[in-house]
Amino acid sequence: MIWPVSMLLSKKKAEETIMRIHIKGRRIEYSAYHLVQIICVLLALFDITVTCLSTYDIMEESARNQLELTESKIAEYMSNVWNLAGSIADNEEIRNPQIPLDQAVEKLIPFAKRYELYSIGIADADGDFSATDHVEITNISKNPQFQEAKAAKKDMLTDVYMADAQGNPKVFTVWRPVFAGQSLEWSGAVEITVVADHIQEIIEGESIEERYYFCIYDSGLNASAHAETEARGRSFEENFVLNSWVSKEQAQIRTALEQREPVAYWKIYKGRIQYCKFIPVENTDWNLAIRVNVLKCYRAPVLALFSKILLYIGAVVLFWWKGSQESRKHQSVFSWMTDTVDEIFILQNAVTGELEYISNNAERIMGYSPEEIRKQQGQINGWLSDNHINIEELLHSRDYQFQRELENPRTGERREFDIHIYARNGDTGDFRIVVITDKTRELRQKEALETSLLQVKNASKAKSRFLSNMSHDIRTPMNAIVGMTTIAKMNLDNPKRLQDCIHKIELSSMHLKSLINDVLDLSKIESGRVMLNEEMFNLTAALHEVEAVIQVQASAKKQDFAVNVSDITHEMVVSDKLRIQQVLTNVLGNAVKFTPEGGQIKLSVEEKESQNGEVRFYEFYCMDNGIGMSKETQEKVFVPFERGEENQSDRIEGTGLGMAITKNIVDMMNGTIDIISSSGAGSTFILRIPMQNEMAVEEPEAEGVSETAGPVCFREGQVRILLVEDNELNMEIAKELLGITGAEIEIAWDGKEGLEKFAEHPADYYDIILSDVQMPEMNGHEMTKAIRAMNREDARTIPIVALTANAFSSDVIKARQAGMTAHIAKPIDLKDLFGILRKWVSREKQEEA
Repeated sequence: MIWPVSMLLSKKKAEETIMRIHIKGRRIEYSAYHLVQIICVLLALFDITVTCLSTYDIMEESARNQLELTESKIAEYMSNVWNLAGSIADNEEIRNPQIPLDQAVEKLIPFAKRYELYSIGIADADGDFSATDHVEITNISKNPQFQEAKAAKKDMLTDVYMADAQGNPKVFTVWRPVFAGQSLEWSGAVEITVVADHIQEIIEGESIEERYYFCIYDSGLNASAHAETEARGRSFEENFVLNSWVSKEQAQIRTALEQREPVAYWKIYKGRIQYCKFIPVENTDWNLAIRVNVLKCYRAPVLALFSKILLYIGAVVLFWWKGSQESRKHQSVFSWMTDTVDEIFILQNAVTGELEYISNNAERIMGYSPEEIRKQQGQINGWLSDNHINIEELLHSRDYQFQRELENPRTGERREFDIHIYARNGDTGDFRIVVITDKTRELRQKEALETSLLQVKNASKAKSRFLSNMSHDIRTPMNAIVGMTTIAKMNLDNPKRLQDCIHKIELSSMHLKSLINDVLDLSKIESGRVMLNEEMFNLTAALHEVEAVIQVQASAKKQDFAVNVSDITHEMVVSDKLRIQQVLTNVLGNAVKFTPEGGQIKLSVEEKESQNGEVRFYEFYCMDNGIGMSKETQEKVFVPFERGEENQSDRIEGTGLGMAITKNIVDMMNGTIDIISSSGAGSTFILRIPMQNEMAVEEPEAEGVSETAGPVCFREGQVRILLVEDNELNMEIAKELLGITGAEIEIAWDGKEGLEKFAEHPADYYDIILSDVQMPEMNGHEMTKAIRAMNREDARTIPIVALTANAFSSDVIKARQAGMTAHIAKPIDLKDLFGILRKWVSREKQEEA
């Protein structure tokens, strides 16, 4: 790396050096060289200081980010422990004094194992105590922790301690009070004991290539978790004295930790320079520390710093050595140095205007040779005039600096230059020193950095918004599922209440499934991994299918829904039928949501010709007289997770992804989508989608499942199904659902076993095969290809249906390419399953349900 000569010489003194070098061949005086050496030292100190400060800012931000990330994980873990303890404390059975402690504790053993807890214990007001690791009731009334919990009657966290005298793992406990009755009297406490290694795993997991070290000090300032094994269990003082040097006093650091205030300091530990920072951990009385190995983390800046120091030392030595040389040699060295930098030095006689010296790098930087610049020596006066600088007063005033954009005559490129003009009066005459610096690269780098910073900030905001919305939207149905499950378990002897809970769990599950499908669909569309499944279909028939779905929703709100397809002259088209139906369902579904009861919704389609005779544009007008949208709402209607701000929108359920997915799909189809709306005046969505026509081809046979309602029933002993599934729980669910059809179910645990079972039985032994796709040994696609390749007639005709969680359209295409007959997405919808069985199993073997 070669640093600008103006930095080495100091622009305030460089002109004096140039004058002494080039005016009438004079030798540069030794004092000038000594001055330059001093300036180099000052510049070196300045540059080193700037580098250190910038490196410190980077290190501080990096350490803070790593620290906050780890602290948030610990805080989240502790929050989960507190919440679990609170859930147990709020449980009616725990608060019921009629239930013996040991019986209540026995019910908590599965929870302790599931959450990998050391134990869960319950203590009553008298100190009788039972825990999942030792169910027998003991009295802990004299236990200091119990006495403290009883006296405080509030949440309490203990510091890390040994589980017992036999040297079991270190643990910590949380205590949550239990209040009974309407008077809310303190009736005991719930104790959850957690193995401290869980926290140790978190801090060790955040260490990156040994550049960051984490540790936690409890309320007594003892190292309860530490990246170095030998340091665990020591007090803060014991670890502090192991350092060779610390920038702050021990008492000062300890006071900050005791007052739970962030504190940072430098130290030298085992010969390594480290930067340390403490912050308090939320939901605890602990402090989390990070130690940054400065040299290992910031090797590049440190090496650059040493390189600069060596460069400045080299410059000082160079000028010291050159001070003893002749003027000609000195001038040669100066010219060589100026040739390597992006700064042009010009010496001009202020009286005659003659350019007495021009550095040789002028042609490389500006595109003009020194001779060409001398022919334009009046240009400098022009620059001064353009910047309203009085030329006559220049020699008696301070230096001037301004910017100019100049065009390179060789390349035609316009570049930004920083121009410094220094006026000097002396015994040898009046001169101007002109330093022209190319700032183009620096400005572009600055713009690139600003753009990059803006992108990072926007990405961070988008990520935060995404996580916030996802957390809310997923937790809402999950809360209902978990809550209704708990209520259902508490009402097993109440069939009516149990049925109500199951119904609400089902509704919440479908809502959660819809959210997950939308998120995955949007993610796959935006990543470019979605393929359009273009096939020939009847557009009018597809629209009537959409009409059937929307009509049910509209009827529930007593809305008038109408579809007009009379303007379609070419019904047979080639496009992605499912995606078009998805787009229209999203838009019309929104219309139903945002239109009050008794409102009107209409879908009309117009066919337009295009310049390409094989392609026509189909315009879909989705109109409603609902609440409408303001201009601000229209601008963000296609932004993921955004919802309208109109008064009614807060009460309308939705993920905020439907319209974002719709916009992406329309864009993929090279179509457009426009909105005409205003608040209170309804909305009209206009979708314009190009589709290829097939005018002389017969309509293909409609695919899909039968819409006949109700379960399918098979004659006894007539139907045999091979179910291939590697997941035990999914196998149980599928067998239970298939069992109500009366069919005989045989199972295989992977594709290889399914292939073997099919091969070892005679032809037409199985009526249909239902298979998962992702399985060990052999997946569903591979099994299907192997069956289709067998030299048996039934191997080519037996229906093989994918029963899989791979639910994207591209997955349906892959299943068909593998030879599968149909595709059902998990979670299994009984309507889809019965429809597939009704369609692909012989009608003669079916009977009325």
